[in-house]
Amino acid sequence: EAGKNPVGSMEIRAFHEGGQVNIVIRDDGAGINIPKVKALAIKKDLISQQHADSMSDRDAANLVFMAGFSTAEKVTAVSGRGVGMDVVRNNIEGIGGSIDLQSEMGKGTTITVKIPLTLAIIPALMVDNAGHTFAIPQVNLTELVCLEGNEIQKRIEMVRNVEVFRLRGELLPIVRLADVLDLPKRPNSEIDFLYIVVLSSGKGQIGLVVDQVFDTEEIVVKPLSKHLKHLAAYAGASILGDGSVALILDVQGIVESAGIEFDLDLEEARNAEANALDNLGKDDQQDILLFSIGSQDQYAIPLGLVNRLEEFDRSKVEVVSGREVVQYRGDILPLVHPEHFLSVSEMPEQKGLLSVIVFSFEEKFVGLIVNEILDIQQVRADFSQASVSEGGVLGNAIVNGKTTEFLDVYQLIEMALPSLVRKNSNTPQGTGRRVLVVDDSPFYRTMIVSYLHSAGFEAVEAEHGEEALQKMERIAVDLVLTDLEMPVMDGFELLENLNEQEVYKDIPTVVLTTVDQDSTRERARQLGVDSYLIKVDREELIHTVDRALKERVKS
Repeated sequence: EAGKNPVGSMEIRAFHEGGQVNIVIRDDGAGINIPKVKALAIKKDLISQQHADSMSDRDAANLVFMAGFSTAEKVTAVSGRGVGMDVVRNNIEGIGGSIDLQSEMGKGTTITVKIPLTLAIIPALMVDNAGHTFAIPQVNLTELVCLEGNEIQKRIEMVRNVEVFRLRGELLPIVRLADVLDLPKRPNSEIDFLYIVVLSSGKGQIGLVVDQVFDTEEIVVKPLSKHLKHLAAYAGASILGDGSVALILDVQGIVESAGIEFDLDLEEARNAEANALDNLGKDDQQDILLFSIGSQDQYAIPLGLVNRLEEFDRSKVEVVSGREVVQYRGDILPLVHPEHFLSVSEMPEQKGLLSVIVFSFEEKFVGLIVNEILDIQQVRADFSQASVSEGGVLGNAIVNGKTTEFLDVYQLIEMALPSLVRKNSNTPQGTGRRVLVVDDSPFYRTMIVSYLHSAGFEAVEAEHGEEALQKMERIAVDLVLTDLEMPVMDGFELLENLNEQEVYKDIPTVVLTTVDQDSTRERARQLGVDSYLIKVDREELIHTVDRALKERVKS
């Protein structure tokens, strides 16, 4: 009659929330007959008629937990005595928990049991600060990081007067446990190691700095006394095997005590990081692969261009049509000797394994033979083109105290394998169409312009949005390719200006940036950009520019 499935269902959920273990049991049965419950409670003198009339259905449903209450028509050895539900509630409340019942006739019943975490046995990481032992629930633990010596200064930065830690490209706010708990601090002269416990607080991650990290233990959580319950940094306490007491840290409480605002501070920290990555002039910062070609020469390429690093046995190298190749992943990998096109010192004779950097070029893999892979680094460099006098080189900079040439890998490959370029008819041809490249990074501007020239496009350069608008007043352009994070006038302001001026409304726009955030993409979309690219893949860039120009012509 109710239109229900003849087979009932029951759902049981358990989860942690607010320092409590929550158990929710829900069925889709007939529900509790509230009028019948009220009538039985009145009959057994558990409540008065007046009380029953004023009760909500929820309160009435919870009458089943009262001592002596039962809906059973007969008393047996196991039912009808009115003690079962009463005992359940008393036992749960006796350990500081609660039980609640909600029911709706014809739809089902939901029972919610909340048991304080203070009675749980949990795995916890034991740490020390100023001679005091603390426990961190393992459920909040993401990873452990140990910084040593100079690494401490290099990887701990300040953003808006907040310490942040760079972990795999992400900036995490640093919280020092000694500051939160007002404990004595170690003098900087005594700090050889910095232990950072990376914790998840629900809204985001933090790095908690402690003096020492021990092992994980299974601990019994005890409730705090009423004198300590107001301290947000603690979730409870535990008596350890040696009889000592360890306070259990509440990660969310520590975040609140430290005044960490994820929505504001962390977002600004990330934007600051993006600014640093985009600012590749005197404040140049990027991930690069360092390698040698000649016996003394150091070269670099942006790490993002590298597909793989491989080593091949020289005996596997074959010569086909006068060119060296090696079998690679079921295909033929052409090998390029950069020393044939660059002015390098004497190339040492390579024996045994051959070091090769693999790139993707025109939908095919190509290998660049190098003498030695030196390192992968994130560096700031003063990029210069002043001394560039040969093809295949974008510019140079001082890296680790040594002059380092940044290679234009794609130009090198085109010089070495012109047939590969001629055979690929899918490569867009710019045929003189003019692209305005707006980027405050000399390095990226140079690289992008090189890519565009190789595909037959003309390129005009501007360091920021204001200069771009000035050049557009004098020079007609077919497409604007812009970064977002720039001084004077950023990419968003430039796009807004283009939208406001009727003469520029039909010019396609492409964003090329290091900022990969949904909010940034959405703002760019609202400003009408044709494409949004992350720096910088040559083939994707060329095809995107070509497609944006063609689609705008069609429309």
